[in-house]
Amino acid sequence: AAKIMPKDYVDQDGYWIAASPYIHSFSYNTDTVKKGGEPRSLEDLLDPKWRGQLAISASASTPGVGGFVGHVVTKMGEQKGIEYLRKLAQQKMAILSVSTRQVMDQVIAGEYQVGVQTLTHHAAFSSTRGAPVEWVPTDDAMGALLILGLFKGPKPNAGKLLIDFLVRSEEHTSELQSRGLISY
Repeated sequence: AAKIMPKDYVDQDGYWIAASPYIHSFSYNTDTVKKGGEPRSLEDLLDPKWRGQLAISASASTPGVGGFVGHVVTKMGEQKGIEYLRKLAQQKMAILSVSTRQVMDQVIAGEYQVGVQTLTHHAAFSSTRGAPVEWVPTDDAMGALLILGLFKGPKPNAGKLLIDFLVRSEEHTSELQSRGLISY
């Protein structure tokens, strides 16, 4: 499977392979936010109209507040990033003790107008099923990879076959192809 993947998705020493790329961006409720009025950048989140209307998962993982803070500081630098986060705190963003998917569900339900650091595929799946939600393509999006590796154990070839199956499965491969991430 590693032979068909982009080189950035495979460890050069062969210790891991990326099974799935995930993009974290903003999502918004299309019933409450008009197309063209959605936030398209980190700076847009500071607009007073979003005060009390933003939500993010409290998770310390990449799709939650921990990943968001890391992304902001990496993108802007430590000093500017911290200044930005202080300004963002004035927006009274809801930091919810739920999964990123549950943040998206609350955006869909209209509890909040914008989900911050949500997974774009959640919005895409929900939108195609009729939910009032869209994700925002932006330069401020963050990407993360789901990595698979194999621990040393009694049946390493069985583990290798499982990893190969997961990376090469027809459903998974068609998803990567639709995103333009692999081609045959």
